[in-house]
Amino acid sequence: MKSIYITVIFLLLAMSLSSQEARLERVDQWKFDHDPIVFISDTFISKNNTIIGYFRDENIAEVTPKGIKQVIGIGEGPDQVIFPCLIFRYGDGDDIAVSDLANRIKIFYRKDRGFTSKKSFWYKVDSFALVARECVFSDNKFFITGTNIISQNKIGSKVALITIFNEKGKQLKVLLEKKLSAQQRYDLMYYHIINLKKGLLAFIPENEPTVTLISPKSMEVVKQVPLTIPSFYKKMPGDFYTIKKKIKPGDSGAFILQMLETFRTGYSRINNLNFDQNWLILQMRTCDKKLKRYAILVYNADTFKLEHTLYTDDYLVGVKDGKFYCFANGNPGWDGEIDDVVFNIYQLKK
Repeated sequence: MKSIYITVIFLLLAMSLSSQEARLERVDQWKFDHDPIVFISDTFISKNNTIIGYFRDENIAEVTPKGIKQVIGIGEGPDQVIFPCLIFRYGDGDDIAVSDLANRIKIFYRKDRGFTSKKSFWYKVDSFALVARECVFSDNKFFITGTNIISQNKIGSKVALITIFNEKGKQLKVLLEKKLSAQQRYDLMYYHIINLKKGLLAFIPENEPTVTLISPKSMEVVKQVPLTIPSFYKKMPGDFYTIKKKIKPGDSGAFILQMLETFRTGYSRINNLNFDQNWLILQMRTCDKKLKRYAILVYNADTFKLEHTLYTDDYLVGVKDGKFYCFANGNPGWDGEIDDVVFNIYQLKK
C-alpha cells in the first residue's frame, strides 16, 4: 500500500511539473550610465554575443556588457552613412549592409573592433517606388520587403511586398503582389523577413500572423502557414491603413503619425521575427491589462506548432543560442520615455 501511495504522489508531482508553463528566467543584465535611448530598430546578435543595430542617438552601434559604442557614424566619409534606412547582416559573419539612400546599399566589413566599407551598389528601381522595410541576404541575393509600386493610376496601384536583387543591383523578381486602392497606405506597414534555415526564408507582415516560406534559390513561394495565436490577440481591422477621410493640406502628416502610433500600441502588432535552435520566434503586443506588455511566441520551425508563450514587458532585440536579448521596459520609440538603459538577457525556463 505504501508503494502505491508513493507511486501516486510521484505521478501527481510529474503531472504538476509538466503542466507548468514555460517562462523567461534572467541570466544576465547589462546596465549603463548612458543618456536615454529614444528608438531601437534593425537589431541582431553578433557572433561574439553582442547586440548590433540602430540606436537613434548613437546611430549604428554595438552593445557589449561594457557599454554602447557607435560603430558606423553619420556623414559622407568612406566608412560612414548619410541616413540609415535599413540595417541587416551581410553573409554568415558580422558584416553589415546598410541602405542609407533611397536606392543604395553600402557594405561594411568587420575589422578589429570597428567596421570599414569597401563596396556599395545602387539597386535599380524607380526613385521612391520601393519603400524598403527589412532585408535578408541569401543565396547571393538581396530580398527586400516593403511596398514596391509595379503600376499605378488614379484608382489605385499594384505593389509587390518582396523585391529581389542581385549584388549588382539588378532586379531579378518580385513576389507577393497585391492590388491596393488609392486610399490604402500599406507602405506604412512593416514586413519582416529572416533566414529560417538552410534553403528557406520566412516572411510575415506586422498585421497578420501568417508565415510565408520562400526558396531563395528558386525565388518562389513554397507555402503559407497560418500560425496558432493565443486568445489575447487583438487583430488590426482590415481597413486600418485605409485613409477614410479627405486629408486637408497641413494635417496629413499628423493624421498618419496618429495612425501609426495607434496601431503600434493599440493592436497586437508583430514587432520582430527571429530564428534560433529550430524555433521560429516572434514578439507581439498583448493589449491586455492583465498581462505583461508583450508576448514572445515560440514555434517549432518544422511543424509551426506553438510550443511556448512567454510574457515580458521588455522589447526583444534578438535571440541566439537559446538566449533572448531584450531592452528593459519596451521600445522607447513607442512605449514612452525610458530613462534607464538596461538590457536583460533571458533563457527559457520550463
